[in-house]
Amino acid sequence: HKAQQMKAALRRLSHLDAKAYDLDAVDLFRNDEKFFEIVPADVELIIETTASLQVLIASSVSNALTASPVRLARTALFGQGRCAVLILEAEGRKARVDDITAFLFEMCRWIPALRAGMAGIATDPRRIFVGDNCRSLTTPMADALISRSASMVAIQAQKWISEGKPSSGQLCLGVCDSSNIASSWNVLEVGNTTVLDILDDGGWQIRVLAHVTKAIEEDACRWGHFETGGALLGRVSYEARTITIAGIVAAPPDSVRSESTFVLGAQGLVQSLTDAHAASVGHLMFVGTWHSHPMGGTHSGIDKDTLKKIATEGRGLPAVSLVWTPQGLICAVDRW
Repeated sequence: HKAQQMKAALRRLSHLDAKAYDLDAVDLFRNDEKFFEIVPADVELIIETTASLQVLIASSVSNALTASPVRLARTALFGQGRCAVLILEAEGRKARVDDITAFLFEMCRWIPALRAGMAGIATDPRRIFVGDNCRSLTTPMADALISRSASMVAIQAQKWISEGKPSSGQLCLGVCDSSNIASSWNVLEVGNTTVLDILDDGGWQIRVLAHVTKAIEEDACRWGHFETGGALLGRVSYEARTITIAGIVAAPPDSVRSESTFVLGAQGLVQSLTDAHAASVGHLMFVGTWHSHPMGGTHSGIDKDTLKKIATEGRGLPAVSLVWTPQGLICAVDRW
């Protein structure tokens, strides 16, 4: 009898009910029929651990995932294991994995310890030889670091499954201190992304992260009837035809504000953008400008000329002109 009880207990600890599928994750997210066959609606959570940019893009634009009630989480290690990241999408994909990934690098601008952990000591992958003639391009890291990071991620995922997942997007960060022994675990809430579908330049989806929308609105309200503005930081994905706006750089002191126009100054702007790019560990870049129209209205002729000038200097990169109005955000995209 005891032997039977022990057998039953060990069976519950095993993976006998687990199923293995030999397929490409990119194909899974792109093939609606295959997705719904493998991922039924009652699945608690999808945890994506490939650290692949192709998988990130495929999951971000997946129609099947958008139609499914199943939530997506993504985890990865950075800085030779010094930084563990776990992302949970918001309900209804109101903040997607690509949005929260961009938010991660925006946070690097403001949290020095996170920036140091993400950058690591030597981030370039190296060729590791195994045996006489086998080799792999990889980023070496200690087993102990991987185990510690994996345990933090597993505990958080189990907490979501057992206690319930929050409706908002989540960015979870496990960062080692300078000793590389102690580590912290912080959970940041990510608000809903504002999505603007633009027909310009063959069609783009502009995704403005929640904290950017809030900062723009606060600045516009602060200046009242005067137009104001600044520079935008973000990430361009040609594969997904998406421009994610993840941060702003304040207008330089020589900017001109009036009731009918805003002129973005040049004093220190290039250096500020360069510093912001470096502080985001090279992930975010200058993608355009924003300004306010307190009285409403669409892009003026001056706005369009300014956008064309920025696009010309961008050498083929798409440039964004984002306008705040009391009725909401409007956007235009140009590329030279």
